[in-house]
Amino acid sequence: WASISLYHRFLPIMSDDKDHAQTNSSPGDQTNTGGEYDSDDQSECEFNSDNESINEVDMSDDPSRVVEAPLPYRVLTQEQVRTSQRQAITSLAATCVVPLKTASDLLSKCKWQVEIALEKFYGFENAEQCLQSLGIPVPVSVSLLPEAGTCCEICCDVISVATSSALQCGHWFCNDCWLGHFTSRINEGQSAEIPCMHHKCPERATEQLVRSVVDSNLFQKYSDFLMESFISTNPSIKWCSAPGCEYAICADVPVTGVTCLCGHEFCFLCGGEIHD
Repeated sequence: WASISLYHRFLPIMSDDKDHAQTNSSPGDQTNTGGEYDSDDQSECEFNSDNESINEVDMSDDPSRVVEAPLPYRVLTQEQVRTSQRQAITSLAATCVVPLKTASDLLSKCKWQVEIALEKFYGFENAEQCLQSLGIPVPVSVSLLPEAGTCCEICCDVISVATSSALQCGHWFCNDCWLGHFTSRINEGQSAEIPCMHHKCPERATEQLVRSVVDSNLFQKYSDFLMESFISTNPSIKWCSAPGCEYAICADVPVTGVTCLCGHEFCFLCGGEIHD
């Protein structure tokens, strides 16, 4: 039986040799030219009427055949984590027809679970009620340009469009003051919750504004804090618990034992050793 199994396992490789042997033999000649099975075992293999080929045995019950099931989790690089976060924001913004910052705030309030965010958004009569219930600023239509003679509320210099910026709330500040504000907050570890500089304004700074004002090194730090906030509040993604590992594990269903690309195995639920 082992010889028969081995024969069929390598049948595609031996097909050319088999055809050659059958061409040079008479129809009644069943000499074992391959030497892989004995003539007494011929009955275990079925020949067709033209004696041209051997019907392959069904290998589905072969215990030596290993079929691996897909893993219920994925290992992500840091860039893949950022991509996943951006895709979730973009998708929700397009579905709910809201600004990217509003979509980001909504997802953050719902622990980055898109299904829950959609349920909350469409569970109210309108978007304004939903956002107000979650403490998210309602987008408003404001002038895209500051009025002539507008001064920065921080340094009191007269601002121009080329050297100033505003959030959706319409509060304009010079870019130098924005830079000082962002630098201070980012160095304090803030990212998604950097507020507008206007007194008691609920609006939060957008990633686009931060990128346009700060340098690449500070923006990288800001981006790292955004990613950390995304993972720390998202129950579906966790850092690998191995010291120094920069991979993250994403599991859409509850799992216990996971294996990182670094080789470390741990319990996804508690972060400790794998257990029952």
